[in-house]
Amino acid sequence: MTETIPIVGPIIGAVPAVLLAYLISPALALKVTVFYIVVHQLDSHVIVPNIMGHTIALHPVVVIISVLVAAQLFGIIGMILAVPVAALLRIFIRHLQIVG
Repeated sequence: MTETIPIVGPIIGAVPAVLLAYLISPALALKVTVFYIVVHQLDSHVIVPNIMGHTIALHPVVVIISVLVAAQLFGIIGMILAVPVAALLRIFIRHLQIVG
């Protein structure tokens, strides 16, 4: 459920699991933390850009760069709108190439 919240969602989702693991042992809590970090990084930097890029016909690098630039310029709202805006720009540029 918390994965849908940008940036802090995965952290909020991992906290209960890490705390529960810590009740068993600190070593297990560390393993759970590393697991969550690896899964989140893999999801954020490989899986989601490839799926979004394939679905909207944008290269995964374009998706990642558009999200990073929008995050720097407009924050969380920019991150949410980055991919649709990049797709619109792609369509607009292709239209200009056809017309021009």
